[in-house]
Amino acid sequence: MEISEIRATIDDVTKRVAALEKSLDAENKAVRMGEVEARMAAPDFWNHQESALKDVEELKILKAVVEPLREMQTKASDCRELFEMVEAEGDAAGLEEVAADATRLQEDLKSLELMALLSRPHDRGLCFFSIRSG
Repeated sequence: MEISEIRATIDDVTKRVAALEKSLDAENKAVRMGEVEARMAAPDFWNHQESALKDVEELKILKAVVEPLREMQTKASDCRELFEMVEAEGDAAGLEEVAADATRLQEDLKSLELMALLSRPHDRGLCFFSIRSG
């Protein structure tokens, strides 16, 4: 992969991650996650088990969205920084490594985008269907 292709791949990943963050409303979900975690830290949290279980479930759902997205942002940023260092040094072996990382990031991002498509409240539920011929 050439330098321009590597740069384009990293730029593509960065743009798609930013778009995904916006579409998933990750900033507000992160704030909400902090609020739920603060409630869970209260000493009387488990006194009301029904609401506590709802909070635990909500936190689980929020983390399932926010944490993979944060991880992807970190990986994309690290990949860009490594690319810039390797490019400045002119390290051919390093460029191959960055190219492999960028390609891996694209594949990981596809999975994350699929998760985003299935992140609505009812998407977690079960579905039963049957197919009949004729």
